[in-house]
Amino acid sequence: GTLALIAGVPLATALGQAVGWRWAFGVIAALTLVGAVVVRAVLPADASTALSREAAERGADASTTASTATAILAGRRSMRGVVAVSVVTAVVMIGQYAALTYVAPLLTDVVGASSAAVAPLLFASGLAGAAGLLVAGSPIARDSVRALVGAMLLLAVALLVIAAEPGLWPAIIAYTVWGFAFGAIPPLLQTRLLQAAPPERRDAASALYTTAFNVGIGGGALVGAVLFDAVGVGAVPVAYAVLLVVAMLVMVRTSRAERARARVVEA
Repeated sequence: GTLALIAGVPLATALGQAVGWRWAFGVIAALTLVGAVVVRAVLPADASTALSREAAERGADASTTASTATAILAGRRSMRGVVAVSVVTAVVMIGQYAALTYVAPLLTDVVGASSAAVAPLLFASGLAGAAGLLVAGSPIARDSVRALVGAMLLLAVALLVIAAEPGLWPAIIAYTVWGFAFGAIPPLLQTRLLQAAPPERRDAASALYTTAFNVGIGGGALVGAVLFDAVGVGAVPVAYAVLLVVAMLVMVRTSRAERARARVVEA
């Protein structure tokens, strides 16, 4: 899903520039139909097998030591961590989609690229995002909170560099760094979500995360439109950077609170 997110925009933009937006939407519709057929053919008709496996895993987990179980239950019983991750997800996606909605004028008017260079730049950003996705799954990102804060900080710096209009090539490098940093964020958010969610509420946690993601997509387009009309496309990267700072503060504060609760339980 993350790979589709970071590769879909450049590929769809390139297709739209090559054959027109109607054909681009037609191809997307056809791919969606293919995806539905594959899902119908591959996934089981019901989730009984998966539920049985999950029940067996829970039975195995019940055999762990009493102290470990107590710490897990005490540290993860509430959904506060899940809500925090969902809030961060919505905030980050609002910024990302505020920028993506107007990425073409952002690249031409702020970065200084030509119209013909938009699709290649988007594709380069997608490749950088794929690299970020790989890093998110590596041992480097084992601490999901630190990795998330680091990725958001890197992304915020790249956005501010772009907003400063430093010239074509520095802005292109910053735009590529943007793609790399954002590529790591969704999988790290999902990892953090599973860490924060109580085992018996992971379905609800996933639903809340998905809702936050979609709110961010719709809200981002709205925020981008307001900024574009009010102050111009150059303000979009700055607004996105501010949202990232808010997201980092929420993530750090929540992580510290969880560690404090864990220390109380251990004591």
